[in-house]
Amino acid sequence: MEILANHNATVSPLSLTEETTFYGCVHLEVTDFERAIAFWQGVVGLKPRRLGAVAELGTAWRTLIVLHPCAKVAAQEGFDGLHHLAIHVPCQAEFSRIFRRLLGKNVEVEATDRVIAKSLYFTDPDGLGVEVTLETPERRRTELDAGSRFAATGVSDRPLGPPLPLDVEWELAQVCDLAAVAPVSDLAYIGHLHLDVSGLETDYAFFKSLGFRENRFLPDNGFGDLSAGGEFTHRLALQVRRDGVRRPAPNGMARMREFTLYVRDDCRLPVYQDGSADGESVDLRDGICLQAPGNALVRIFIHSRGVEAAAPGIPRSSGYHGSAKPVPPQALLPGE
Repeated sequence: MEILANHNATVSPLSLTEETTFYGCVHLEVTDFERAIAFWQGVVGLKPRRLGAVAELGTAWRTLIVLHPCAKVAAQEGFDGLHHLAIHVPCQAEFSRIFRRLLGKNVEVEATDRVIAKSLYFTDPDGLGVEVTLETPERRRTELDAGSRFAATGVSDRPLGPPLPLDVEWELAQVCDLAAVAPVSDLAYIGHLHLDVSGLETDYAFFKSLGFRENRFLPDNGFGDLSAGGEFTHRLALQVRRDGVRRPAPNGMARMREFTLYVRDDCRLPVYQDGSADGESVDLRDGICLQAPGNALVRIFIHSRGVEAAAPGIPRSSGYHGSAKPVPPQALLPGE
């Protein structure tokens, strides 16, 4: 697949009327192939799908992570690229089960509550960031955004500042010890990415051009957040590094190599390689490949089935504390 444009090219926005832009798999370059496979399978709980020159791991239905054994050194700070990838899970029980599993494997976990989500943060053996997320947008009542000031109000109407620590005892009590050994739920999916960048405006505009919607753009804070049009608005976060100097993650360092996006079947993406008004309309059924910020590639494909399509054996909704919410559209994708 040819790279059609870099992240500075002009790309026309995709039309979104609902959350129809979503992630496929994420490719990582790692230093120790066997160690990385053992981590994602034995610690996180992903299932091996294909093992060969590269390793594909995920659920019974789709690949989430692809490992490439080509890095020479572990990830280092100070470069553009992946801050963390997030695996989203369908319900409280699954979130608590993975939490118990990670602690049982002696993984150092930071557990936080951001109102719209509960999160478990940790790193892989090469220092690449990983998050396990439970979406809880129903717990947020309002968002207040005035200039560069942002605050979320929870169900108690109490304004919330920085993320709060989770009640670890309560979280772990939602599942038994035996449940912790099971693989990750087949409804798990890549739900968002958080990237370190050096140019907020340029990089934010690039991802908006791919169909993401502006959620929060806070240049004074060096932070931008984009949604895909659904109730859960945190689908892509951009955080400016302190020095602001563009330093793509170098080849040979553990990093995110590429990631995949799927869009609706009625979207077509004109790409202007030279920034002119003349561009060829590319049919996304063939897929396109763009150079994204941070020395990573983004591959864009069409998702030919509507997000409401039913798939055998896949429930239409899952519960969080008894409240129904839609199954992510990734659950309707065939395995990659």
